[in-house]
Amino acid sequence: MSKRRHIKFWRYYKEWIETYKNGQIQDVTYAKYLMIQKQIKNLVPDLYLDEMTRRDVQRLINKYGETHERTTVLDFLHHIQAPLRDAVYEGWIAKDPTYKVVATSHKKHKKTRNLYLEKDEVDKLVDVFQKDGSWLADMCDFDLRTGLRYAEVLGLTPKDVDLQGLTVYVNKTWDYKTGEGFISAKEKQVGYR
Repeated sequence: MSKRRHIKFWRYYKEWIETYKNGQIQDVTYAKYLMIQKQIKNLVPDLYLDEMTRRDVQRLINKYGETHERTTVLDFLHHIQAPLRDAVYEGWIAKDPTYKVVATSHKKHKKTRNLYLEKDEVDKLVDVFQKDGSWLADMCDFDLRTGLRYAEVLGLTPKDVDLQGLTVYVNKTWDYKTGEGFISAKEKQVGYR
């Protein structure tokens, strides 16, 4: 086995995301990794990579679960698993300390409201959009009728819309969060709608 690596876990996690995630994922996703790194530093600032046990990771998850819902805790756990498995591969730790760790939460799941509109609500919206007649209302009407994501609608160009065949080709989005311009759509999102 290679030499163990004595480094604080939050610092190792930061190095890992800078090495393996920076420039490889969308900025929004990268920001999520940075937020998780800050959470790790806040919750377990003195936890060292080479001293981590399953018990330490479970305690970290339990502590995180005191203020977050279970689905968020599960997401947090998934974000720390890959770097720890890489540390095992490198020989810096002997075992995967996330093995059989359970996502726990003390926070009750909020009742989610409907994430869809009823037909009568859609009809009212269409009526409002058509009476308005502005470009923004037209865009919202188009979005409502196609079901495209907001960034996908913003990324459309005239050559992406086939009025004869009534199809839309989605191959890019518009990065409205950073204003960087067009971004190629993810492979699974490209296609005719």
